Amino acid sequence: MAAFAMLLLALSLLMGSFGSCALSSNANQSLDYTISPQGENLARREPMKDPTDMTWIQKWGAIGDSFTAGIGAGQLWDKDKKCARYDRSYVTILDRAIGLSPLTFQYLACSGAKSKEILEQAKKLGGGMDLVVLTAGGNDLCLIDVLKDCIFLAYNEKSCESSIRRAKLNAEYILEPVLEEILVELEKHMRPSAGIVVFVSYAQFFHDKDTDSDSCAKHNNWAFPPIGGPFENLPVDLRRRKEYNELVRITNAGIERTIDKMRERGVKYRLRFANWDVWPSDEQVAGQFCWPGSTGAYPDPHQVNLQFFKPDTKKKSIHDEIKKGDTTVGKGQLEPEVNYGVNESLYGMLGDRSPNPAVEAIHMLNGRDSVPRDDAHGCSAHLDTRSWGSRLPARWGKWFHPNEKGHITIASFVLNEIISARAQFLGRDNPICKDEDRDQFHCRGNKGDQLSHYVQSHIADETYKTYCNEVQPPEGQVNWHDERVFYEDTPDEHKYMITLTKGATQFSKQECLTTFMRIIHGCDLYRPENPLNLKHGGTWKKGRYRYELKTGHIRRPWPVARPSGTCEGWYKVFFSRYTIRGRLWASLDHGEELRKSVKDCIGGGLTSWSFKYFNRADSHDMEWEAGFSTPIWVMKRCFQNNKVFNNMGGPNIGCEGNDNPWPFNY
Repeated sequence: MAAFAMLLLALSLLMGSFGSCALSSNANQSLDYTISPQGENLARREPMKDPTDMTWIQKWGAIGDSFTAGIGAGQLWDKDKKCARYDRSYVTILDRAIGLSPLTFQYLACSGAKSKEILEQAKKLGGGMDLVVLTAGGNDLCLIDVLKDCIFLAYNEKSCESSIRRAKLNAEYILEPVLEEILVELEKHMRPSAGIVVFVSYAQFFHDKDTDSDSCAKHNNWAFPPIGGPFENLPVDLRRRKEYNELVRITNAGIERTIDKMRERGVKYRLRFANWDVWPSDEQVAGQFCWPGSTGAYPDPHQVNLQFFKPDTKKKSIHDEIKKGDTTVGKGQLEPEVNYGVNESLYGMLGDRSPNPAVEAIHMLNGRDSVPRDDAHGCSAHLDTRSWGSRLPARWGKWFHPNEKGHITIASFVLNEIISARAQFLGRDNPICKDEDRDQFHCRGNKGDQLSHYVQSHIADETYKTYCNEVQPPEGQVNWHDERVFYEDTPDEHKYMITLTKGATQFSKQECLTTFMRIIHGCDLYRPENPLNLKHGGTWKKGRYRYELKTGHIRRPWPVARPSGTCEGWYKVFFSRYTIRGRLWASLDHGEELRKSVKDCIGGGLTSWSFKYFNRADSHDMEWEAGFSTPIWVMKRCFQNNKVFNNMGGPNIGCEGNDNPWPFNY
């Protein structure tokens, strides 16, 4: 696997200095100002013309939220407990890999920071920066609200649903503009052309594929602290895990779209995206929560490559308690979960006797700055000024963040992007991969491509998930090919294809989902003549794996601004004859939904039904035609008022003709 080779490369660079060598010399230094990380200025040498040589980096920095601060990974980097920067974060791993050449290093990332605060971090950077790494966006989606209402204090289904809806709305309306502000600001600080910015993705926390038994929902308790008694936490079941992962995918997609927009605009530095999301979900890594076979304990001997910090969610039993008392019990004798009450040390730490210490603890987890309830983000989890980690130890605040192994993974992916960008700048071959293994991303619909074959975005959003979840790779076969056509012989026909080469055999559902989501939402961006975000497809060659979305053979109207159609109804004495034409609606099922809607409205008497797709759009840009006969005088109650069309989600097209009671049928 290309990612595995990438990790090996990173480890070979990192482990020599990582091991037992913590940055003790920096442990007591605040990095809100520019320092030399090793505390000394060294005579610089001319960087080698080698992409893996890091001596070209003179000034670099790290901005962002808790993923870049590295909360909980190792020991505190400095005395700033509020920002919780840690010495085993991917940033400090990179610092060791880069070596002694940088003259300045600014570590400004802060746990709990939203994009507006990360923008302020960016403004503090010096000029002529060679390298900046960052994460941003998660706190803007109010993901802490989701953790609180759906996982740690998940006692109310409506609160959980509300938090998820709010996160999705923030992703749609808030995320990309605020990320763009940060990337625009960085242009003022980066060295033109040669400067590299690496934006790091988030990663999906949960295994969310169907299993014979959802053991995570049945045998794990995610309540914090475990209250027990009459309070029963909502289970972290498969449906919820899919929703939580979808929020991460939405966030990453928003980051990618912002990056694409900045590149299209012509940003003056080299902007890269380190998407490590594919690694924890790889079957050889098994790095997500709720992986089949895991116990819920942390650390878990059955899941040695878990990439995130988590509480011990293994449900306690009477068997566990008797073991603690050196007493024996029959194997498998499980009782209802023991009510341990609130952790007493946490209870005392709070400094009061709150009627609900668990709620108070989560309240302290919620964030570092004061945000009013009518904040544009709508996050209820930022309603106090108590800082992250100042009273609630990082041993709790680090949950749902990368652990030390996760940060090694991130550092590996970031290092790959740095080396790749440097190779491009030097005009050299990328040393990480051979020519035939390099990624190649191509969007159809670019200049010179046909624009009259496309699929609607909301349709592709459903079918790519169906395809990836239902692929059945041939066992033991190398260089296999798989394809599947959706909505064949309709205007929205499209086909997914996966082709393996050079001895490849394995299939990753997660990589399939991530790749096709990127093809769908990474193409057809910011084109003014495409307001409906219609998708023309594309190809992504990832090493020995080729993923392709190909749209159908029927020529469609282009450009097109909205769904439309025409309707005519003519009175024929004993019956009426109707002809309906349309584009971008009623196009998936050979007219069956339209036929049902007509029949439901007229109440019977539908005859002589016909439906056909045009091989190419007609002179009025219509894609299909339906013809049928009805009882007389049904136009006003079924067609002119748009009832038939609206009942199936179609546009308001009205209807012309003379199917009206005499003497009005003229």
